[in-house]
Amino acid sequence: MIRTPLCDLLGIQYPILQGGMGPNDTTDLAAAVTNAGGLGVISQYVEEGNVKGATRQNIDKVKSLTTGIFGFNQPLASKWCRERLEALLEARRDDPEVKRRLRVIVTAAGDPTPFVTSFKEAGLVHGHVVPTVYHAVKAQRAGVDFLIAEGYESGGHVSYQPVHTLVLVPGVVDAATVPVVAAGGICDARGFVAALALGAQGIQMGTRFYMTTDARFVHPRIHKELLDARETDTVIVSGVWGRNRHWKNLFTSALMELEKRGASEEEIAAFKDRGTDAKNRGDAPNSSVPIGMVTGRINELLSVAAVIREIDAGAETTLARIEALVQQGASTRGV
Repeated sequence: MIRTPLCDLLGIQYPILQGGMGPNDTTDLAAAVTNAGGLGVISQYVEEGNVKGATRQNIDKVKSLTTGIFGFNQPLASKWCRERLEALLEARRDDPEVKRRLRVIVTAAGDPTPFVTSFKEAGLVHGHVVPTVYHAVKAQRAGVDFLIAEGYESGGHVSYQPVHTLVLVPGVVDAATVPVVAAGGICDARGFVAALALGAQGIQMGTRFYMTTDARFVHPRIHKELLDARETDTVIVSGVWGRNRHWKNLFTSALMELEKRGASEEEIAAFKDRGTDAKNRGDAPNSSVPIGMVTGRINELLSVAAVIREIDAGAETTLARIEALVQQGASTRGV
């Protein structure tokens, strides 16, 4: 087992985090990741008119399904941000078990500065997702405890500046003094070892966990179609709080046509709602499916526990292979 200081900071066994996947209900997935030794994260899933109540239900459900540490993801640009954070802080105040185990808050899509003090006072460990070195420096200056450097390969929300993981992660590591987590395009042990080589202390995965049997919010037909996807089968389209990376299908083609002809925000929003409804029905061609480029490398649905076990075992194998390769090169030079 490879442990890093990040494990001690977050209270987890493996330095592997689950990415946020709102608006999906990730409670079952978060519980599975936590139970497998990683950091499961509750994503933004809300019920109109019952935001705080639904948020508390999600927290209580993950608590009941796990015995380990779990986290909470909140996009700061969301209109439900304040209500969800209030529900989080109230749950920690009201329930000692929640306070002990819901230890980590991950923010994104906004400036964390206004929230840092309240999180620290509540005893939360605060991580923030950054798409550039500039944003990393700004977030560290605000006082976050760790950074998640998420490259342009990632699914869902992406930066307007296309900085890819291989460039972003070492840049953030060089600029930061807090631990850095690598995200975007990572799905296996080789990606994990590469992230460590770039200076990260752990990884965050969204697409790999989306493509597991524990992601029960994904319709089986969507999973089946994505298993045949290639690394070129994603596209950048308009989305909430900026651009999004989606699976390339009839939905994204039609959405791009709407954009070209200058459709209104209301028209695009309504079209996206239809895409989400199609996804829930399993209508793959017409579905709105945020997904990362690395889906092209995933050809098998595994359980979360199996994914984490493979990364753990495979990391040792990968490191041994690298060492053997280096030794072989040294031997050749000696000849």
